Amino acid sequence: MYLRIDEQVAKLSREALPRDELAVLELVNGRNSVKEIARKTRTGTFAVARVLYRHAKANLVRKRVMPVTV
Repeated sequence: MYLRIDEQVAKLSREALPRDELAVLELVNGRNSVKEIARKTRTGTFAVARVLYRHAKANLVRKRVMPVTV
């Protein structure tokens, strides 16, 4: 599961990303898994994972870290 980094996303214009990448970015909220995003965008899980990898390298999303309970 991934979280969107809203500060970085706000710096981009909506025309900066292709439609498929923008659709994936809009569904990243920390609760949707790659499989759920693929189902909602009607694309394959590999295509979604590839887009998420590109977004992670551009610091637009990051992996959600589960809190540690002691």
